[in-house]
Amino acid sequence: MDPTQPIFVFDVESIGLHGEAYAVGGGVYKMGDPSFEFTFSCSPDAAAGEDSDRKWVAENCPPIAETCNTPAEVAERFWMHWQAARVAHPTMLTMAECLWPVESNFLTSCIKADVQGRGFNGPYPFHDVTTLILAASLDPMATYPRHDTELPNHHPLADARLSARLATASMLKLRARYHVAEAAYQESWREEHDTNTLQARTVSLDKITK
Repeated sequence: MDPTQPIFVFDVESIGLHGEAYAVGGGVYKMGDPSFEFTFSCSPDAAAGEDSDRKWVAENCPPIAETCNTPAEVAERFWMHWQAARVAHPTMLTMAECLWPVESNFLTSCIKADVQGRGFNGPYPFHDVTTLILAASLDPMATYPRHDTELPNHHPLADARLSARLATASMLKLRARYHVAEAAYQESWREEHDTNTLQARTVSLDKITK
């Protein structure tokens, strides 16, 4: 996995884990730097969900400037940006952190709005940032310090920025580990090759002197 490859990272806020999404934020990032970013949001009151989950959102999630009237409009505007990003960055990887169930359900809602036209146009594969973190021998369940631009918690754009940074750091660590392993393999091969060559020369010399 190339850490210089553009990645599309997004985060969704919903009414509980299985309620309707009311906000999404993210963008295209390269080595942690954004090419473009977006945030779309409607009132949490417009999204379906359990009352207990709605109470948690009110107590823990920051206010987000409303750019849409309904969850369906949030999903539609996200889909348009996702499609534009695919055209502008055809090699990009699409990621979210702990993508099930919130982000995966959100993408399903986007598809269901036009199954005939979108059924085969979703992200494939859809990468989980936490898998990269785990592969890099880091803790996928840890709480990592945030930069100022990655605050406040539970703002979708701030969360996506953190996810993009963690994904890039993990890919860089994996790439460094690969280079170390490759160097060790090459050194081992050279040592074995040099030993075999020496042994072959010794055998040949023995034949000549006998």
